[in-house]
Amino acid sequence: MNAKLRKFGGCALVLVLFFTMLNTSPIIVSANTSNNEAFFSEVSRLVADNWSDDFFGNMIFTVNDPYVWVDGERRLIDPITRTSPAIVDDMVRLPRAVLPTQTGAFQSGETSFGVSRDSTFDMTDFFSQLDIFLGEIDSSMVDAILGQVEMILDEAFLYIDLSGGMIQRGNVATHSSFSGSNLGYEIHWNASNQQLTLTRDFQTQRLIVQANSSIDFTSFGASDIVRGANNLSVLQFSTTYEAIAAYNRLNGLNSVVWVEPDRVMVTSYAGATSISPTPSTSRNNLWGIERIGAVGFANQLRNSGRNISITVAVIDTGVDSSHPHFNGRMVQGRNFVANNNNTNDIETHGTHVAGTIIDATPELNVRIMPLMVFRPDGRYADGRQRLTATDLLVANAIRFATDNGVRVINLSLGPREPSQASNSVIQAIQHANSRNAVVVFAAGNSSGYARNFGANGRADVITVAAIDSSNRGAIFTNWGSSVDVSAPGVWINSSLPGGRFGYKQGTSMAAPHVSAAVAMYILNNPSLSSAQVRNSTVQQVNVPNGWNSSRYGSGVINMSRVSTPTPQPTPTPTPPPPVTSPPPTISSNRISNSNGNLTNNSSNATITISGSNNTVTITGNNNTIVVSGFRNTIIISGSGNAIDRISGSNNEIMVTGSAGTIDRISGSDNLISGSNITVNRASGSNNTLIGNNNSIVNSSGSNNRTQ
Repeated sequence: MNAKLRKFGGCALVLVLFFTMLNTSPIIVSANTSNNEAFFSEVSRLVADNWSDDFFGNMIFTVNDPYVWVDGERRLIDPITRTSPAIVDDMVRLPRAVLPTQTGAFQSGETSFGVSRDSTFDMTDFFSQLDIFLGEIDSSMVDAILGQVEMILDEAFLYIDLSGGMIQRGNVATHSSFSGSNLGYEIHWNASNQQLTLTRDFQTQRLIVQANSSIDFTSFGASDIVRGANNLSVLQFSTTYEAIAAYNRLNGLNSVVWVEPDRVMVTSYAGATSISPTPSTSRNNLWGIERIGAVGFANQLRNSGRNISITVAVIDTGVDSSHPHFNGRMVQGRNFVANNNNTNDIETHGTHVAGTIIDATPELNVRIMPLMVFRPDGRYADGRQRLTATDLLVANAIRFATDNGVRVINLSLGPREPSQASNSVIQAIQHANSRNAVVVFAAGNSSGYARNFGANGRADVITVAAIDSSNRGAIFTNWGSSVDVSAPGVWINSSLPGGRFGYKQGTSMAAPHVSAAVAMYILNNPSLSSAQVRNSTVQQVNVPNGWNSSRYGSGVINMSRVSTPTPQPTPTPTPPPPVTSPPPTISSNRISNSNGNLTNNSSNATITISGSNNTVTITGNNNTIVVSGFRNTIIISGSGNAIDRISGSNNEIMVTGSAGTIDRISGSDNLISGSNITVNRASGSNNTLIGNNNSIVNSSGSNNRTQ
């Protein structure tokens, strides 16, 4: 199908839209539902076959600044004119050179970075071909819709309308071929710092679909389909347009629990790497290891005989296992990019992260499992390797680690910001917690709100901010109520490929300090649940003078505060340990204790959860539930239950049965997952409803949303 649309005024302006739909049968691969191996392999193939070096996490533009930050690299927007973004008539005005030089759109008719009056932009990954031809232009403009935000092209600039309305200015041509479509870009405007962030969720042209029954996907236009266990499927498309169209169709089906694009992820370290000039085996300035009391606690564990084997998964760029620093401390990992066992570091990031875990657990049986999810995408201007991963690869790595007995999972990575946590990653985290594995996430390095990064402040992970050697929040670290704890992250000395050592900084470097602490907490008491370990991590901290817990969590991780048992002689047969207290029963409908794993079987009762850091399963029917505690994981599997109010914060509530109504949410940062849930009133902030057919009737708080 070909379509052309032309508009002629005082000056000529031509827009040519050429769109071709290919009607081909998709390749369908069904993975063995009893074994994830086939699914992992097919997904790796799919990602590799459809990769592009033009993928990016985000681009951040600042008004009156001629530079743009692209995934942490500072670039000139237009090296020829050095034009800066500006605000004109309530619109952010970006230099038109953004299209060819920053978004990967192909430009013909001009060889320099500048944009002439006679240029064509070919965005072939959206439609089969989409050309914007700019002829002799004076004041004429053409508008288009980027997501829900208007894009206007004129002779020099691309305009983003902050009001979201249609602009009629000069000879503006409104074309339904654009306004009825979505080019796959998202625009996020921050008025406080005059920054505009450009993201592109659908650039991989791939959807992840969780259904509650089998779906015939052959009519959705996918070129490739991979089916996994439990009705999880992956659909690959040939164009962004087709992926968006299928997303919109699937999102309205009752048989679909959730559908999402497979988005790009980036690593979480800030600034350049400083490499020691020569390899060193006796290093100085391990201030981070000293600050968290790691060596002393490791000595206590060895002296008490608490030195069983435990594995920490490092989901990253790979690890240089030949480095002497890792001698005897590695187990076999997996490369989810190349679909093999070669996990040799493609950059330096993963080796540095893993080295910190080794430094913090000296002479203990803590081993590293490298899981490689990043692939190289060329280099930045300063020579650093450019790296990207996707939600799907990360989710598969979490599942692989969990299914292979890993107890700690380190994720020094995250989606580009701002972003909601991926449903596929959330589902993998829930799987990890069900197997008693603890997930540690870096908070991100944008000096902004941590809830916009990583796991979005979920209660079932540990989110880590970074401090400097003066116990101050690092200048780059993300912050906020989503942060659980802080750890050293500025100029951290650790291993680098090739037998070297060097310095890096970022929340990527802070997270492994906490992962090491978690591993030692488990060594100290292997019977602890994942919820109990998370709570211990948050509590065992040093609180510096002037500490701001609302920004940087409970304090700085400090293992010297943890006591270990007195060394015991060789064990002899003893009576069985005492039976622990039973979970609440029908007569115990007020749950005020903390750090427990509890089940409530009541029906037709009012159940009040005022404690914290519990995992509570409600299996009865027709109950009224009140949640006033904090950081609880609450699973509602019965039917006919209703949530009267949620006044606590940072709770995760999973409705697997029916809980049709939540009367009011006055707390903040709660996550509710399920389907057909209606919230009557939401006066708190940053609460999220995930699932199908959910709604918030009246939201007087800020940033409450459904997804």
